[in-house]
Amino acid sequence: MGIISRLIGAIFTRIMDLIKTLVLAILVALLVLMSPAAFVEIGCRTDSGRALYQPILPREHQRALADSYLAYPRVQIAHSYEEYAKVIATDNPHHFNFLSALENYWATSCQLVKAADISGGSDLSVRSDLYISGIGYTADIALKAAYEETIGRISAGTRGAQHSPLDKESAKMARDFAALIADADWYNYDFATDNQMLAQRRTGTPRDSERRIALGIEFSAKHSLASLLRAISSDHDTTTKIHSIVSNISEDALLRIPKLRIVQSRPEGIQIETSGGEVLSEIIQLIALQNGEIIEIAGQDRILVSTLSHTPTPEALATFPRQGFDNHRAIYPAYLSQLADDIRAYESAPNSSIERIFAF
Repeated sequence: MGIISRLIGAIFTRIMDLIKTLVLAILVALLVLMSPAAFVEIGCRTDSGRALYQPILPREHQRALADSYLAYPRVQIAHSYEEYAKVIATDNPHHFNFLSALENYWATSCQLVKAADISGGSDLSVRSDLYISGIGYTADIALKAAYEETIGRISAGTRGAQHSPLDKESAKMARDFAALIADADWYNYDFATDNQMLAQRRTGTPRDSERRIALGIEFSAKHSLASLLRAISSDHDTTTKIHSIVSNISEDALLRIPKLRIVQSRPEGIQIETSGGEVLSEIIQLIALQNGEIIEIAGQDRILVSTLSHTPTPEALATFPRQGFDNHRAIYPAYLSQLADDIRAYESAPNSSIERIFAF
């Protein structure tokens, strides 16, 4: 009886030690994941400035300038997955620089939080969204890096130079995911369909078998988490309507632009209403390319812009090379009095473009 009691006690002690080790490991992992967000919140804040611009639009159509700045990190995550898709379309996942992607995200977030404070400050709720998205992104990229730099690298090495069918399929899936999350919550992506596609298109090669298992586990886990988040998320319409004032363009020309509503004529120009996100970006660029001018957007005289060019832009708020591409991305706050000229200049410049204008 004594031997059995000691054996049970030893087993119980061993189980408790394993539980303690597991809990400690989880706590350490959480601290590591949260540390960049903590650094940005503590180390990148500065004294809030005052907004000197006097808006034309009434208060109900005004947005904080900080909201434009802090709209970028979410899109930067989409850009990162787009670059990952581009790399793995012709190369292997371990050739993607995971650490550089994380460094760019958090360094850019730091600069944007500073800029937001200088422009009048930002709400903690807005910054919290940035941090939560960043922590989730960091966890996903870290797990991808841990796997692809070890088992994934060995699997790719045994495959040879030719991509397997699931290598090609996974690049397309990553590209589709990046396209969705630029303007929508990640949990709206259809991971279940991707999982089914992996099962249908795999071959009997070792590489395809490894991809099917690894990506299948990833997509199954994300599908379960996404289903939970969809169930607890509000399903009301959160489409943002942005009011702007434009000039030097006729009402007839504006009416030919899809997804744009003319609100009224004002002494300063024509007040229009559009959705935010990519829709606003496309409409503003269309107006500028028709020689229109941008007077005000959401009660502000500035807005955050991203550009693509073959060389870095030192004067930008942040600039970095795009992995898998042969150009650089830069972000900077543009004054609306100069924005239309900038759009037209980039349109005529070789190998350069205004990529996106960030809504509030």
